Amino acid sequence: MAAEMTDVYEYEIHQEGRNWVVRIPIFGLTTQARNLRETDRMAKSIIALHLDADPTSFEVRRSNIIGLPGTVAEDVQRAIEERGRLAAAQAASLSATTKAAAELVEMGVPLRDAGYLLGISHQRVAQLLGASTESA
Repeated sequence: MAAEMTDVYEYEIHQEGRNWVVRIPIFGLTTQARNLRETDRMAKSIIALHLDADPTSFEVRRSNIIGLPGTVAEDVQRAIEERGRLAAAQAASLSATTKAAAELVEMGVPLRDAGYLLGISHQRVAQLLGASTESA
């Protein structure tokens, strides 16, 4: 069964005084938010009203932050991208460690020795193997 595609609408923001102006270029819509945490919700709300759609039927993504001084916007974007790479690396590490732990234990290597070889505790090996058998 294929995953359903969800529409994603981009929005832009910039600060005016103490508020954030939220602009959805594709529809020519504008609203405002009191703080950055509200910008996704406000973008979804105005798009849902415009489309007469359920706000859970689509996603929104901030495309930029206009008006930040110097290279701050670039630094923010870089931090987001780096966290994404870190999350992907952590997921890959977990997958490889779980696979290696399972292979070692299948070969008859005790949990303590498998943990030593992998640089983790034997308790963590047991957790990984328990989680992998539960999800299988």
